[in-house]
Amino acid sequence: MVSHDPSEMYRLSNRMIVLDNGKVIKDDKPKEILLRGKSIQKFSFELDLMSVFGEQIKVRSIEVTKPVVNALINKEGFANWDIAMPDSSTEDTTIEDTSSTDFHLALKRFAIVDAAILYDDQEGNMSAKIAGLNFDLQGDMSLSEVVLKITTTIKSLTYKMDGINYLTKANIGFDGEIDADMEHWVYTFKDNNFRLNAINTAFAGKIAMPDETISMDLSVAIDKSKFKDLLSLVPAFYMNDYNDLIAKGDFSLKASVKGDYNDSLMPAYEVALLVNNGYVKYPDLPSQ
Repeated sequence: MVSHDPSEMYRLSNRMIVLDNGKVIKDDKPKEILLRGKSIQKFSFELDLMSVFGEQIKVRSIEVTKPVVNALINKEGFANWDIAMPDSSTEDTTIEDTSSTDFHLALKRFAIVDAAILYDDQEGNMSAKIAGLNFDLQGDMSLSEVVLKITTTIKSLTYKMDGINYLTKANIGFDGEIDADMEHWVYTFKDNNFRLNAINTAFAGKIAMPDETISMDLSVAIDKSKFKDLLSLVPAFYMNDYNDLIAKGDFSLKASVKGDYNDSLMPAYEVALLVNNGYVKYPDLPSQ
């Protein structure tokens, strides 16, 4: 059988051979090829011990250590994680389940430690490689209104699309609190900080999504940062000589977005960029 559909190959074959330009590059069981690279070094969770003796078992925290994920979409649009068997039944056989479960996710912490993720979308001609991802989410997620504390760091993020590296080994961090009204889909951001390489961005405000219209009132601010740090975010395709570039000065930015967004409405926005004593010079050029 010759196929480009991972789901079909996973279900119907007991051996897979992968060819590349007429050469055999992989020969193994479907599970080993399609799911290879998806591994977890350690998985742990914390239970409310007293709940074991009650009517519901409550899980308090989940931690995943050093997961490795390879996510692939081939040129035909098939994803390597899409291995579920298709439902060929046309008859509605849904049976109402009136029984109660003994499992209750009263989660107060979810953490990922030192994850490695490779996303390769051959159909969309884009890819992302993440190394050293750490994510920590705390808050009582069994409540309809909860304060979520989120800390995230990424040691290295490379993002490529259409042959251009838009981010190359970028170092990323996020630290903030979100007041979440789960029942009404309203999220309030308080003193959040996002860092991309050496640039720190503070943002605050509110987003409400009660229906198809998204209401937002957000503000973003970047305090004094080096002008060259800003230029470092320009894709490498346009900045081949960045290491030899001479740049001086600093910049600051303030921006806001307020209003409703849907198919017919756009929110109002304002952006103010201030460059102080900006200076840029390429060593090979006489001008500056």
